[in-house]
Amino acid sequence: MSFSLISQFSKIQLLIIRYEEPVILVLGNIGNTVNIWIFLQRDLRKNVCSWYFISLSIAHLLLLDSFCLPRIIITSTGDNVFRYISILCKLRAYATELTLLLSRYFLCLISIDRWMVTSSNAWIRQQSSSRVARWLIIIGIAFFTISSLHAAIGYQTNPVECTPPFGSTYEFFVSVESIIASMTPMLIMSIFSLLTVFNVRSRLMRQIQPTKTDASRSQIQSTVTSNAQFSYQRFKGNMQLVRLSLLQVTFYLMLNSVWSIIPLYSFLAGAQAMMNINQQMMTLFLGRIGLNLLFTYAS
Repeated sequence: MSFSLISQFSKIQLLIIRYEEPVILVLGNIGNTVNIWIFLQRDLRKNVCSWYFISLSIAHLLLLDSFCLPRIIITSTGDNVFRYISILCKLRAYATELTLLLSRYFLCLISIDRWMVTSSNAWIRQQSSSRVARWLIIIGIAFFTISSLHAAIGYQTNPVECTPPFGSTYEFFVSVESIIASMTPMLIMSIFSLLTVFNVRSRLMRQIQPTKTDASRSQIQSTVTSNAQFSYQRFKGNMQLVRLSLLQVTFYLMLNSVWSIIPLYSFLAGAQAMMNINQQMMTLFLGRIGLNLLFTYAS
């Protein structure tokens, strides 16, 4: 690929960062802040799942403000300090790793919680409680805060960008970790969303079955009709949550796939031969496109 073509791609990416990402940043901050305010309302915060949504919105806010905002500033000023100031390079890499893992973790908790509350097993439903949610949130934050430290250690400055060293063992680790950390949540969300659909349909079928009693035919018909209406309303409400979960899985796959594959591509290309400047620029261009899609998802 010619350097001139890559330069054209870079100009396109700069235009995207300059004009699109500020809109994404503003809308993302407003949208996530509104989400937090909505789920903190008295009626909603009684729901365990609301605390997962609040945590997810906070993680998205931190991701946008710690990674998207610096990109906009760099593009506006033309000075990428992350290429030559090691501490800033490592801090941004750590913040990005941490907030990405936390957002995916909370999405998984949301999907699992929806499966639990629709389960026919009383013990499983009881696990959807404020106490369990509080501990899962605390343990998750503590675990990923520690496990993300590798980014602060492994990322290095170079003339092109703050990245893992090309062709290194750490780059291979980042490649594998990125694929696992992206695909595993998608698999978990897909499985538990399907299980939730199955639970809702099973409960609906049980609720609309008429029960044999000694009551009159009219009373039976009235009871069945009332139960059916209640079941339909409950089913409709649960299906809204299920649709939201399936939409999350779909958008997660669509908007995170590029960012997930880039580290593996970078390592494989570097393992065959040391990347020349054109290959490095192309890899960074695709990575920046992936980041743009990631920010769109977080907003």
